[in-house]
Amino acid sequence: MNANQIEITKKMNAGVLALTIVLVSAAVVALIFSLNIIGTLLLLTGIIVFAIKAKQEVYKLTGSKIKRGTYYFDKEVISRVENIVKGGFEEDAAILPLLENGGGKMETIMTADREFIAVQLFRFVPHKFEETTEHICYTGIKAKKLIECIEKSKKLTK
Repeated sequence: MNANQIEITKKMNAGVLALTIVLVSAAVVALIFSLNIIGTLLLLTGIIVFAIKAKQEVYKLTGSKIKRGTYYFDKEVISRVENIVKGGFEEDAAILPLLENGGGKMETIMTADREFIAVQLFRFVPHKFEETTEHICYTGIKAKKLIECIEKSKKLTK
């Protein structure tokens, strides 16, 4: 799912930055006390952690972390899934027919604070998934209800 038109940006992860500072500081102390192997390992660990986890995606409007998800369903029920995603989730009995894998795919981008969700549906055609819908985005209470519907459906899939 292309998130460019959705207000998402990358931001420095403060926890990873703090961990990196601690690891590098411990490496310097170990090197000062001639513990070369330990110091080198701590230094390398700090550099690798920082390189891999330094940035995190956040939703610009709320500053909340982004969680991405991919869910599958049978492509014959894509219209049913689309109806639920486009507003049918407000009914208490709305359950998405999710599977471990299938010919239909739903990609989601949601915030950790549950204030925003973007959903896009895809249908499998030979050798690739093609877009079936544009991004369907919700904020506020509607976002929370759709996220609850997806989570309830996920639990029933397991």
